[in-house]
Amino acid sequence: MIRSKWLTGEDDLSAVRRLRQTPDDGRDGSALHVLVYEDDADLAAGRLYDDRGRFYIDGLALAPGADPELLVLAVQIMVYRAAELGAKEIYSPESGAARKLLLAVGFLSVQPGEDPYAALVLRSGCGHGCSGCAGCHSRESGGEPER
Repeated sequence: MIRSKWLTGEDDLSAVRRLRQTPDDGRDGSALHVLVYEDDADLAAGRLYDDRGRFYIDGLALAPGADPELLVLAVQIMVYRAAELGAKEIYSPESGAARKLLLAVGFLSVQPGEDPYAALVLRSGCGHGCSGCAGCHSRESGGEPER
């Protein structure tokens, strides 16, 4: 069974770092990390953090031979958590294959000068902080989904 778990800087991040194949760049301690795994196999990982009031997703990694949809799952989990934390936009500096994956799940290229670090952004569809508005906040208050 595929499972996921959240890790913080206080947890053992060796599995996440092994998947990323990179050392701590100074952000690991204050970030939230998602790890997707099955039994003893670590399959996908990513990192979510707040920097100066902006939420970022990076550190996307997939184990060799693992289904790429598991990385999509990791991104969806991080987007959901960012929305829970009040993010109206989520940025990412990712490039290469990770960039292609983020574009496929709704991220857009940032406008020149919008963010000096990020190349991509996922904007809330309704202004309430979730991605791809399904009217969730509107429905909770008894209204119609906002479009």
